[in-house]
Amino acid sequence: MHATNTPRPPAPPACSVSTPDSLAFDRWLQDRLGRLYGAVLQEPVPEALRAVLEQQAK
Repeated sequence: MHATNTPRPPAPPACSVSTPDSLAFDRWLQDRLGRLYGAVLQEPVPEALRAVLEQQAK
């Protein structure tokens, strides 16, 4: 599969207002995701995937 001509989706709009509720949710989400996936993030990236990512970055 070759995706050089595939358009990228637009970036989500930045939220300019931070409320205490949104900050609390952000902290909760960051903590929860860290607990669920933190160990996976420490694993090395497979060489085949690394090669694909480096090819796409060019």
